[in-house]
Amino acid sequence: MKTFDRLMLEGYKFVRYPEMPQKWNFEVGWTKYDSLTNTFYKIEFPDADLLFFDIELVVRDGKLPTLAVALSKDNWYSWCSDRLIYDNPVPVFPKLEHLIPLESQIGLSTDKLIIGHNVAFDRTRVREQYYKTPSRMRFWDTMSMAIPIHGISDKQVYALEKKDYEAKHRAENPWLPHWRGNVSKNNLLDLYRLKVPDTYPWKIELNKESRDVFVKEDIQTVRADFQNLVQYCAYDVMATHQLYRHLYEEFMHYHPSSVTRFGMLEMMNVYLPINHNWKMFASSCADKLEKDIEIAATMVINFSKQILNQLLNDYKDDPWMFISEWKAQSKTNKFPRWYSGIFKNAKAAQVEIENDTVQKVKTGTSELARIFGVCFGPYPLYHKKEFGWGFLVPSQELLAMSDYKNVGPSGLTRRNSIVSIPTQKIMELINKNIEMGKSVEDIKTEKTCSIGYFEFHKVPHSTSPGSNVGNVFSKVCTHLFEQGTLWTSRGVEASAKMLEVSRSARYWTNYKKRFNDELPIWYDDDAEFGALAPSVVPSGTVTRRSTHKLWLTASSSKDGVVGTDLKSMIQAHQGYKIVGADVDSQEQWLAAIMGDAIRNNKGVGDSEFSYLLLMGDKSKGTDLHSVVAKEVGMNRNQAKTLNYARLYGAGTNNAINHLKNEGIPEEEARALAKKMYEKTKGITAYYRKLQNTKLNNLFKKYLFQTYYLKKAESLYLEFDGIIYVKVLDNVTLSVDGRVPTIEDFYKYVHRQLLSEVKNPSMEEQHQINKKMSHLRSESFEYPAVELYRHGIESDTFNYLNLMQLEDELRTPVLSCKLGYALHPMKYPIIGAIPL
Repeated sequence: MKTFDRLMLEGYKFVRYPEMPQKWNFEVGWTKYDSLTNTFYKIEFPDADLLFFDIELVVRDGKLPTLAVALSKDNWYSWCSDRLIYDNPVPVFPKLEHLIPLESQIGLSTDKLIIGHNVAFDRTRVREQYYKTPSRMRFWDTMSMAIPIHGISDKQVYALEKKDYEAKHRAENPWLPHWRGNVSKNNLLDLYRLKVPDTYPWKIELNKESRDVFVKEDIQTVRADFQNLVQYCAYDVMATHQLYRHLYEEFMHYHPSSVTRFGMLEMMNVYLPINHNWKMFASSCADKLEKDIEIAATMVINFSKQILNQLLNDYKDDPWMFISEWKAQSKTNKFPRWYSGIFKNAKAAQVEIENDTVQKVKTGTSELARIFGVCFGPYPLYHKKEFGWGFLVPSQELLAMSDYKNVGPSGLTRRNSIVSIPTQKIMELINKNIEMGKSVEDIKTEKTCSIGYFEFHKVPHSTSPGSNVGNVFSKVCTHLFEQGTLWTSRGVEASAKMLEVSRSARYWTNYKKRFNDELPIWYDDDAEFGALAPSVVPSGTVTRRSTHKLWLTASSSKDGVVGTDLKSMIQAHQGYKIVGADVDSQEQWLAAIMGDAIRNNKGVGDSEFSYLLLMGDKSKGTDLHSVVAKEVGMNRNQAKTLNYARLYGAGTNNAINHLKNEGIPEEEARALAKKMYEKTKGITAYYRKLQNTKLNNLFKKYLFQTYYLKKAESLYLEFDGIIYVKVLDNVTLSVDGRVPTIEDFYKYVHRQLLSEVKNPSMEEQHQINKKMSHLRSESFEYPAVELYRHGIESDTFNYLNLMQLEDELRTPVLSCKLGYALHPMKYPIIGAIPL
C-alpha cells in the first residue's frame, strides 16, 4: 500500500504538463510523445508507473475500445485500435488482442497506478485485467473520490437542479445555497466545474459535443475527425488530473485510513471466469420466456373471446365490463374497442390465433383486470384515470337503503356519453363474495372519491404508498395476489398462468440489457473459455457503497423466475476453484458492536443486541428475528424485513406501510409497529449530559438516597463513564421549565456544602454560592439529546444519537467523515428539527 500511497502523492504534486502533441499518430497500438524533442515513436505499452488515463469507444460498433490517451508527468501517450486504422470487422467473440495493453506480456516488476474518472469503465477494456495471473497494476477512480464528499442521493437531485426557488423557500432554508455550492452530479464536467476554480492557471474549457460523435456516429466519422477527437480525449485526461489534484487533500481529510484506500483499490480488481455456457444463457432465457408467453397469451386471447361472446348483449350488467368500450373498432374491424385494445395492433384482433398474433398481445393492458373480474377482498375493481386502479365500496347511504334492488342506475360520464352503473349487480357480487368468506376487515384504505352510490378506494401501492396503481398485474401488486386480497373471479386458469409468466419474466426483462452490456473476453477462437472484468465503482453512493448495475444488484436464484440463476454462469476454469464467502447478518453485527462500544465494560456481547446475535439460534427460536416476532406478534419474515429496515433508518411509518402491504389492517399495523419499536429501539426520552465527571458519584449518591432503586435507575443513563440525566416530559416540568431532578440535585449539593461548615460566615456563604453558580453553569450540557432505553437495540441507537452531537460526524472504525449529502448543517433549519 505504501507504493500506491506514494504514487497517489506524486499524482497530486505534479502540476506542469508535458506539451500536448500538435499531431497525434494514426497507427495501431501505443505511441509515446517526447515533448522535448518534438518526436514520437511506437511502444508496446506506456512505461510510466503512474498514468492518468481515458478511453473512447464508438457506441454503434459495440463495447470494444476505439482509442485511448494516457498522461504521465513527463509524456503523453495515445493508442489506436486496428479497427480504427484498418477498418477490420468487429469481432463476434472479442479476445485479448482487441484490448489495450498497459504492461508487458511477462507482467510488471513494480506496482503501477492508473487514475481515471469512472475508470472502472476503462479498466474493463485493459488487456491485463483478463490474465489469470493477478497483475500488480491497480486503478484509482476520481469519481469515487468525489461521490462520498460531493455526491448526492437520488432524492436530492431535485433540490440541486431546481432553478426558481421562491424567496420564502430560500428564507426558510438558509442552508440551501451553501449546500448547492458544494455538491454535484457525478460526471466529469460537473465535478470539474465545481472543484477546479476559474483562477487555476491550467484550467481548460471542456467541450462535450465531441462525445456525441462517439455516441451517435459510425467509425468512419471518427476516422475522418481523428485529430480533434483524440485531442478531446486528451483534454478529458487533463481535466481528470486537475480534478484529482483538487480532490486529493480533501479526500485524505475525509478518509484518513489507508484501509479505505486499500479497499477502494481492491474493489476495482474484479475477475470473473466464464465458459461457453455464458454465450447460451441469454438465448436460453429468451427461449424459455417465449414459450411461456405464447402459452399465457393464447389463454388470455381465448378467455377474452369467451367473455366477448358471453357479455355481448349483457355487458351493461357486468360489474367490471359495463365501463368498457363496446363500440366497434372501425368499419373494417367489427370487434369492440376493448377487445382490440388487448393487442399491440388493432388489426391483430381479426387474425386467428397463431404465434405471430400471440407476440402482439399486450399482457399489461388495464382491460385485463376487467376481463378477469378482479376483486379486492369482496369488492370489484374500477379504474379511474386520475387515480389509477381502485375498488368500489358501498357508501353508508347505499347500505342504509332497505332494498338496494330498487335503486335506479346512477349515471357516469365517459367520453361525452352517459354510462349506467349496475348498482344492483355490484351489490349482489359483493354479498356473494362476503358469503364466500372474502373479508371486509382488511379494507382500511381511505375513500378517494365517489362513483355513483359507491366509494372509490385506491388499491395500495407496495413501494410508494399513496401512488396510483396503473396495472394490478404488475410487481407492485404481486403480494396482494399471493395473499388472496386481490383475486380473479373468472378465467382463473388463464389469469393464474398470466401472473405466473409475469412473475417469471419480470427479472430477465429488467436484467437482460445489463447482462448483454457485459464484455466477455475469450481466450480461444471457439470461445470455450473466457473472463469478465466488471466495471465495479468502488464508492458509487454517498454512503461509499460499491456499485455495479448487474453483479451488485443480482438476486439469488429463485424457482420459476427466469434469469435469477445468472450468477451460476461464473464457472471456474480447469484447475481452479471458486471459493465463496459471506458474512452472515453483517449489518446487524456492525450495529451491535456500536452498542457494545458505549457500554461501560465495552465487551463484545455486553449489549442485549450483541448478546442475542452471539447466543441466538434460529433453530431454537432464540435469534433476534424470532425473538422480536414472538414478542411483537408477527411472523419471522415480517420481523426480519423490519429489523433490517430499522437499522437503515426506517421509522414507524415505514413499518406501518409494510405491514399494511402484508394485508394487516391499519389499526393493527400501527399497534404492531409501535410495539415493535418499543421492543427493539426502545422508549425514547430526552437527556442532558453531566459534563463534570467528578460529580458522577455525588449525583448517583443523591439519586439513590432520594428515590427508591427502580425510580433512581430510570432517571439516568450511563455510557462510557458519562452520565446522562433524564429530562422529564413537558407534563412534569415545572412552570419555569426547570427539570426537577436536576434542580433537586443542586439543592442536595447545596445542603452538602452547608453541612461541611458549621455556622458559615458571610465569606464562606459567598464561596458556597460561588461554587453553586459554577456548578449550575458547567454541570449539565445543552441541548438535550434523544436517547432510548428498555429496547434490544437501545445501546446501538444511543451510540448513533450521541455521535450526532459531534461537530464533525465520522464513521466509528475508519473515521470517514460524512459528505455534504449526509452531514447536517451547523445552524438550525427554520421550521424543522435543529441539526
